[in-house]
Amino acid sequence: MSGERPEAAFGEPDEYARAVLRERVPLEVRADLDQFGMSGAERRSEVIAPFGLLVLVAGVSVWAGTGLMLPVTVAGAIGTLVLAASVIVALHAVHAMRAEGHRWHVIARSWFLAPAMGAGAAAAFLLLPVVRLPVVRLPVVPTLLIVVLGAVILGWAFTRKGTPKALRVPADGDEWLSQLHSLLIGRYRMPGAQVKDIVAEVRSHLDASGGSPLEEFGTADQYAATVAAGKPNKWWRRWF
Repeated sequence: MSGERPEAAFGEPDEYARAVLRERVPLEVRADLDQFGMSGAERRSEVIAPFGLLVLVAGVSVWAGTGLMLPVTVAGAIGTLVLAASVIVALHAVHAMRAEGHRWHVIARSWFLAPAMGAGAAAAFLLLPVVRLPVVRLPVVPTLLIVVLGAVILGWAFTRKGTPKALRVPADGDEWLSQLHSLLIGRYRMPGAQVKDIVAEVRSHLDASGGSPLEEFGTADQYAATVAAGKPNKWWRRWF
């Protein structure tokens, strides 16, 4: 033991952690990690797990409320399917799309679509029972089956081994810069003004050199990881 304080030997914890990340984790791996150290597969599991938990809780609630068997109606079947789809869209928009570097207008569409689908599910639950529909014989579903389905989805979310997505190759320099901008803001939560300056510097360099961004910096995912590893984020930007 040297008796030296850790700050004196290694510097600030955040700076040392970023240095270790740059030195010990290959760039190809870092390019898929967000500011929480989660990979794309783990982010997609964050979409699946809450959905599985919702199905599990719904199954237990229905079991407690109606007993072992659940009569299925047309309104209930349609409303449940649309509601489930809206939950998946909302979870995907919150947990995955932003960190994957999707453009804001694409994410905004999902944020608009999810509540619209939720309203459609509510309409199905409320309006279809009062509409005259052809008589359709639907099966009676064991409520325990819903509980088991939720448990299976939840277990799969925690045990699945996802494969990393292939790094995207843009069609041109403008698309590469757009990807870089979206990744720095969405995946790494960097301030917009700082990202704007970084993208402007990269664009200026490319204009001066005449080279392509892939040749100069690698893929947008790789360069975003390199930039983020050297740029500290304030604690409030890590969570919002």
